[in-house]
Amino acid sequence: MIQFRKDVKIVPEYIYNEAKKVEDFLTELTELSRKHKISISGCGCCGSPYLDDAERDIDTLKYSYDNLAWVESSKGFYYEIDAQYSTGLVRISGRQGDTDD
Repeated sequence: MIQFRKDVKIVPEYIYNEAKKVEDFLTELTELSRKHKISISGCGCCGSPYLDDAERDIDTLKYSYDNLAWVESSKGFYYEIDAQYSTGLVRISGRQGDTDD
């Protein structure tokens, strides 16, 4: 729900439209996170943001996802992330098909 400060009497339409766009994005992101049980987190230090198992138990965590990035290339836009498993580091791309630029 969009809530503006009480002392703001008039909200320009473009600000409301941007706020609505963000609200819609966050609503869909919430649904996506619940569906896949993955949340986006970050602490502001190196490697942020990252993905978390939304149902994780810190004592049994066997992997981590770091360096979430929105990639803008000549072939399109997509997310990439580093996945650290016990067997090594894997780069995962949300882009379909060939990822070479």
